[in-house]
Amino acid sequence: MRKDPTKNYITSAFQLYSALNKPTESEIEKSKYDVAVKQDLTAVCKTLDYLHRSGKDEVCSAVGYVYFFDALKDKKQNDISNRVTAFAQNNFISERNVWRNLDLACKLCSSFRGLNTKSVKEILNIK
Repeated sequence: MRKDPTKNYITSAFQLYSALNKPTESEIEKSKYDVAVKQDLTAVCKTLDYLHRSGKDEVCSAVGYVYFFDALKDKKQNDISNRVTAFAQNNFISERNVWRNLDLACKLCSSFRGLNTKSVKEILNIK
């Protein structure tokens, strides 16, 4: 499995969204944040909205449980892994499925944000 270069960036965007009390798109537009922050927050809103509309509520639940916790608190090592484990146990699903759901949300958010998520080999069409 290849490393996603945007994963930490998008994880931070989800946590920022949570720290700001989950603003709506109209609240984001009216805010005084700089353009990049507004784009990040709007991408998170669009991601969650898209997932809800497409019936992927389990993905939204995973994102909420894993990323929307104590956003202003300093993170410790393994915080996210521990929350993935707890979510999997509480919802009777495998940790692998939780990680897959989080990966889907991150890739979708990266796409809405306009970030490049392809590897060099994919860009150059090298197999």
